[in-house]
Amino acid sequence: MITFPENFSCKKALQVLMAGLCLFWMTGCASSGGSGSTEASLTESFEQDLRTGHYLKARQDLSRELRLHPRNISVWNNLAYLDFKNGQYRQADGDLAQGLALNPKNAFLLENRARLFLARHKDKAARKILLSLETVRPWPRGFRLLLAIADLRTGHQEEARLLLNAILSDRPRDPLARVYLSRLGNGGVRG
Repeated sequence: MITFPENFSCKKALQVLMAGLCLFWMTGCASSGGSGSTEASLTESFEQDLRTGHYLKARQDLSRELRLHPRNISVWNNLAYLDFKNGQYRQADGDLAQGLALNPKNAFLLENRARLFLARHKDKAARKILLSLETVRPWPRGFRLLLAIADLRTGHQEEARLLLNAILSDRPRDPLARVYLSRLGNGGVRG
């Protein structure tokens, strides 16, 4: 059995979840299909700058790519991720809104917007978005855990319990699902 330190709160678990899905956030969206080599080169440059912590250069890479491909939702998603990583949540939301204006039903952008709302403690808005994605198959990666977190934060404990148990039936050692389920069993959820 996995045990967690006493100070491993649900807030910390959400931070781990959000950090763990960063790569997904950057690459989750399908490209709108611009000109191959230039787009690939700029994307590689962005990813390299991001890995090395050169956020200003990464933003410049994305700005150049956006000038070349303003309808590429992956660029808007990556800008949102960069703003999210720098704690600029309003700007990240604006970037996601730009991508969603191009493709309002994009499940990856919607999930990322819900993730952003959870980080900003706009739990009801996050839950509403996630519930709108329930019929989408396959679910975006991390969807069930995000919905369980939103359910817990909005008082829907039984729905959260069902989701967390389903996650654990698929992945019995999932540490975040275990933490949230254990906190649910102890009379409530903090974080």
